[in-house]
Amino acid sequence: MVVETGMRDDREKQRGASMKAWLDYYNKGLGRTDVPSLKTLVLSRFQEIIIDEISKEIERMASSQPIRIWSAGSGQDIISLSLKSRFGERVDILIQDLSEDCIAFNRRMFAENGFEARFVAKDLFVTDPAAEFDIVFNTGLLEHFSTGDQKKLIAVFASGLRNGGIYLTATPSSRAKIYIRWKRRLEKKGVWKYGPETPILTLGGVEGGGLHLEGECDIDALSQLELIPGAFGVLGWLFKPVVILMIQMPRVSDGILLRIIGGYCILSRFVKS
Repeated sequence: MVVETGMRDDREKQRGASMKAWLDYYNKGLGRTDVPSLKTLVLSRFQEIIIDEISKEIERMASSQPIRIWSAGSGQDIISLSLKSRFGERVDILIQDLSEDCIAFNRRMFAENGFEARFVAKDLFVTDPAAEFDIVFNTGLLEHFSTGDQKKLIAVFASGLRNGGIYLTATPSSRAKIYIRWKRRLEKKGVWKYGPETPILTLGGVEGGGLHLEGECDIDALSQLELIPGAFGVLGWLFKPVVILMIQMPRVSDGILLRIIGGYCILSRFVKS
């Protein structure tokens, strides 16, 4: 009983630290910066990949009704903005985040780009959604929580999905060599600002609520190149010309780099049955 209580206390501390880090991130003004327009939008490689994957699911789900999408733990949600731009009225998107500043930012971003969505500022852990969604997605979320809390979130997402619905998530991979070095270096300097974060090897152990892991793969080695200066200091800057060249050829260089340094993220696809 004492061990279980201690483990529960540790999980609650990690959850609290993660949430505080996220709220601090936006309270410092990042949620109140100028919103991007579609004309100037810059997507990371993993964002491009998850947009393409969600788009494939939307095209696969032939329906006379709008495809309902839940961006659960949205952050600055340029993924949903891109999906709305691509599919218009074919998608109905709910954008949810713990941070009210973050949701305010997303409201402005959608309004200034001429799109509509539904917005909710609420803790995912106390959300009890109806099983109305065809697709649930997030990026950079589960790695901030313990395995126990990951299971709780998976159960929440499962309860929000209809049978046959899809959950897609991209999380930092434990095989991402440069990202791991960069993270350790910033933590050692005491300037890591993203709260507790444990890279993921697989999400196969957190299935539940009717959600089953159907596939996983490492993606986006390219984003790690941008971390080289932070990971290797002055030595890293010497690689800048090579980094610029490889970023200009993403589809070629990404495939090569995946074998050498691993993907920055692991993309996991769950199906509710």
